[in-house]
Amino acid sequence: MAVKRGMHLCGVQLKQLLLTPTTYVFLGLLFVYFYKLNEAARLLHVVTGLRLNAIGYTVGAFSSNGAALVFGLGAVAVFSGLPLVRENAVFEAVRCGRGTWVSGRILFVVFVSFAYTLIMALLCVLTSGGEVSFAPGWGKLINTLVNGYVFEGIQIDAEFRLSYTTMYTPSAALAITLAMCWGAATLIGLTILWLSLLASRIPALLAGTVIALFDFIISEKLPYWAYHYSPVSFTRMSIVSNPDMPHYPTLEYAVPVLLAAVAVSAALCYAVTLRSKAFSGILLKEQY
Repeated sequence: MAVKRGMHLCGVQLKQLLLTPTTYVFLGLLFVYFYKLNEAARLLHVVTGLRLNAIGYTVGAFSSNGAALVFGLGAVAVFSGLPLVRENAVFEAVRCGRGTWVSGRILFVVFVSFAYTLIMALLCVLTSGGEVSFAPGWGKLINTLVNGYVFEGIQIDAEFRLSYTTMYTPSAALAITLAMCWGAATLIGLTILWLSLLASRIPALLAGTVIALFDFIISEKLPYWAYHYSPVSFTRMSIVSNPDMPHYPTLEYAVPVLLAAVAVSAALCYAVTLRSKAFSGILLKEQY
């Protein structure tokens, strides 16, 4: 019964998200970002007369630190409304019980993270102008770009590595990328949730922003071994599938670490919700 109530509460929250105008403003901004990001890719089609493998290209685009930064900050924006989601959060917690209430919030984070990841991938595919192919090969253009060739000075904001293009098919690489993105977005959402319940929304959003920015900071200032502590970096195939860089985390390392971090964050959400004496006060403060 508690699980059913939690799922119902999650469904109500998802409906509220779909009825919020800012949701569609955010989706519009994502479309503009990917349209501008993929401008060089579309130009490449004109210059060469060939079309990129859109699935393989999306893997490369998500492997860049710029796309990882946008993905992380976008996840912070998506979950910035936690812990409320709806204005009657205190009534929901009293009516359903704290355990059911936090279960609904956790399910909300999981489902929204999946939808957010999928939408970003679809926008990248659609705006690339490439060919959607599930063939095992990466295509002539990507194989040429992997070897460092530049067509008439056109710089594509994507990172293609021989390591992962030889290890995986485009479909498999995209599936891994999306799974890691789902996990990273879920971790950001859960971190914002339990910290907002423990303290307030401001430190929660600051923590989520730090997680989102850490990959970019590492690429600019910090040593490469710091990628081992950056969940957003795990979404980049150019990082986790690059055996030529011994200081980078491997996929075999990243998957269990990300799963463990998500599990710990979910446990903290329950612990803070069920044990915090200031729970109702924090919700009332956020609401009013």
